[in-house]
Amino acid sequence: MNHKTLLLSMAVFAVAASARAGDSSNGPGPHWTASVQAETNGQYAEAINELRAYDQKGGEPFLTAERSGWLNYLAGSFSTAEQAYARAKLLQPTAINPLLGLLSVAQAQKDGKKIERAAEDILRVEPTNYRAQAALAALHFAGKDYRRSASDYHRLLATYPDDADAMSGEAWSAFYLGLRIEATETFRRLLSISPSYPYAQQGLDLTVGKTTQSTFGLSQ
Repeated sequence: MNHKTLLLSMAVFAVAASARAGDSSNGPGPHWTASVQAETNGQYAEAINELRAYDQKGGEPFLTAERSGWLNYLAGSFSTAEQAYARAKLLQPTAINPLLGLLSVAQAQKDGKKIERAAEDILRVEPTNYRAQAALAALHFAGKDYRRSASDYHRLLATYPDDADAMSGEAWSAFYLGLRIEATETFRRLLSISPSYPYAQQGLDLTVGKTTQSTFGLSQ
């Protein structure tokens, strides 16, 4: 290759590289970056607008839907967030983040039926997911369905045996079921790792000296 041919080849390469750079700058990527920056600054409306531009420039549909759910959740537009996460779920049924997003939206709406459905959807994909198990347990406990909450917390502790919140939930569920021995043992275990855990000492005081023979008999 002579000098003129080399210079011509370099010039062609530079033009091609410049064209590729131009394509990149006109593509969806910069809008995604701008959306993330706007979110960081708390400018959720601007972040949503940039995401819309990302989508219009050929952005990936699943990422668009998932991020739309997240941004609308942050902005307090829960109905729109729910729709976006549901769309992401349809596009990638086994993806965890859209399912967690639906759970977050349901919890923000304080809708028990939606919380239960979202948590169960997560557990079908990831049976030991902490957030989903904890959400179901808390929901059943708040609804005074103590047998179900005791089973939920018992299952949660099988995977997270050192979790203080789950210990407390199991202990109080056992207490309300009249399972004094189990409640006493769990309150004592909780206090051994977290002496100042809220109401744990009160729970133990309520059960000490009042135990009767019983078995937990809860499914995991």
